[in-house]
Amino acid sequence: MRTIQLLEGDDIIQKTDWCRPLSLVFTGQSDYLETNNTYGGSPMNRCGWIPAYVICPYYVGKTVDEKNKIVSTSNRPMTEVTLYEFVRGDLPDAHIEKLTDEENIDYTELGE
Repeated sequence: MRTIQLLEGDDIIQKTDWCRPLSLVFTGQSDYLETNNTYGGSPMNRCGWIPAYVICPYYVGKTVDEKNKIVSTSNRPMTEVTLYEFVRGDLPDAHIEKLTDEENIDYTELGE
């Protein structure tokens, strides 16, 4: 068994944290779940954990509430956004989402 920490609203996001979306987007009026964007081919509806610095590099150093408040205010008709949940700890490899080539770059230059 592994113990991880679920970050709460006032916790500060660190580059070593993990995140994933809280909602999934279904196609049209069906129950089909897209895993790649139809137009650009980028991944979507990722259920696995992704390093926070990949999905939210701007929010590293900010609180979870700050990140989700900014994202929730950008919701527009026909442009759904999702809030994210964040965890800290040693996740099993099977629960970590495989990164695309564009995402799998060296982020060591990010500050603490």
